[in-house]
Amino acid sequence: MPVKPTHSEYKIFPPSCVLPVGLLLGAVFWLIDAVIDSFLFGQNESFISNLLSPEPIEHWMRTLVLILLIIFSLFIRRTLSREQELVNQLKKHQDELEEIVLQRTQQLETLAMTDDLTGALNRRKFYEILDHEIDRYKRYGTELSLLLIDIDYFKKVNDNFGHHAGDHILKNFSDLIQNLIRKSDYFARIGGEEFAIILPQSNLKQAVNMAEKIRNRIYEYNFPEVGKLTASIGISEIQKNEEISNFTRRTDHALYAAKENGRNCCHTSEPDKLENGRWNQSSLNL
Repeated sequence: MPVKPTHSEYKIFPPSCVLPVGLLLGAVFWLIDAVIDSFLFGQNESFISNLLSPEPIEHWMRTLVLILLIIFSLFIRRTLSREQELVNQLKKHQDELEEIVLQRTQQLETLAMTDDLTGALNRRKFYEILDHEIDRYKRYGTELSLLLIDIDYFKKVNDNFGHHAGDHILKNFSDLIQNLIRKSDYFARIGGEEFAIILPQSNLKQAVNMAEKIRNRIYEYNFPEVGKLTASIGISEIQKNEEISNFTRRTDHALYAAKENGRNCCHTSEPDKLENGRWNQSSLNL
């Protein structure tokens, strides 16, 4: 990414150089005038005499020109100083505005991809990343697993303690999980109390270990206002030629099986009985 120039990099002719240039021009004029008087107009005085001790008229004329050049130089220096200051102020304001725009853009991008309440990825971003990871799996053959997590009996929490307490639980629940997963994993909230974790470079065994770690952490945690809660987790590993719809459907049915088996447990979707990448009812280890 190219480095944006700061306001200090925008320069015009340095004002501090104007007066020395004016004095130099005055000296050059004085010298040229002495040369003209000595050699072109054939005056009897030598060049050195004409240069250092000119006639009174010549002396006053040269002095007047020198004074005018100095005055003009001072005027130009003042004008350039004001212009330089104005340019620097404008560029500084431009840099500040660009920084504000950049920050606002980053904030909007964050809002577009995350859940406001929990800070987890939202449903749209989840499917975008999952689609990308499936493409990577198909291209390089890397392992990929998926967890779907649901808070057990969350509706009773809202009914008994109110939605405000429910929001706090969702936030605490998300924080617990995000502290357990790897930096390479993707955690998303895809429904009211339903969450998902994309596990790149993880096989089914590794996904089960992660799911059990999460389930135990949730079971051991004492949620404020509510106390103990549990979670059910569906687990699956992507299979050859499997599309995103089948992959998520298998994991969702594994989650459903976990709830049917009494909740507070993890359940996997066996890949052995997939046919041409399509899920069928017998693929669950019910």
